[in-house]
Amino acid sequence: MFSVGGAIPGLEATYNDIMKEYTEAVNYIEPEYQTILDYWESVNRIYPNAKVQRAQNTLIREMKEAGIWQKMDVFHVMATGTAGQARTNFIDPNNFELTEVNGPTFTANQGYVSDGVSSYLNTSYTPSSDGTNYTLNDASLGVYSYDSPAGVYWYAGANNGSRIGKTSGTIQQINNTSGFGDASFGADTVGLKAVWRSDSTSVATVVGDTIVPKSLTSNFVPTVNMHVLSTNGGSTYSTSTLSFHFIGGSIEGDEATFNRIMQNYIAAIA
Repeated sequence: MFSVGGAIPGLEATYNDIMKEYTEAVNYIEPEYQTILDYWESVNRIYPNAKVQRAQNTLIREMKEAGIWQKMDVFHVMATGTAGQARTNFIDPNNFELTEVNGPTFTANQGYVSDGVSSYLNTSYTPSSDGTNYTLNDASLGVYSYDSPAGVYWYAGANNGSRIGKTSGTIQQINNTSGFGDASFGADTVGLKAVWRSDSTSVATVVGDTIVPKSLTSNFVPTVNMHVLSTNGGSTYSTSTLSFHFIGGSIEGDEATFNRIMQNYIAAIA
């Protein structure tokens, strides 16, 4: 007998077939989500349970309808059933899968968190060579925090040009080697945390639905892999559990919609 909590060891393929038939029966599967399901099957990973599958399918559909999905190069849905699912790049499952370094902790349906000392996730994505939607003057980097412990720590990025962290200081970057910031980034809040650039000078910090525009000239695209739960070259590590991570073109104008879509997903899988 199968449960919605997972597969019986050795019968993962049978479990996946049953879950696929169930999901197809109750909900139209977006082609992009079918690609993800096919990838998980090809690498012998079990599917999420039916509730999470429906939520993930809805997540993709709503992002597509809002025009956000099309802007992404990398989108990791870390709030899901297993670590293998959480490491998958939903935009292109065959590329930029997260790699665990020094054992970050995964919690089902919440996401990943660092030990606060040395553990993080490597995206293997280098903006200067791998960027498609992410370019010098059209870029965004962000996460969705499931919780927000007190402290100062990095969320994601690379120290040489694009990074975000939990601090009120002027250390946020998006394709510039000097920093900018906003006090709200240091607050103990959950939800969307991001930076974007829409042209050579227009940048902004995003915390939830709050957008603070700034002016800072672009001068650099990172030439190293982007990290999650820290930055490449950083020395602090996120003690906030991160449920989503993304890299892509600018999300200017889509911030509130994107935050709501991710909020709805977290509520749907609870």
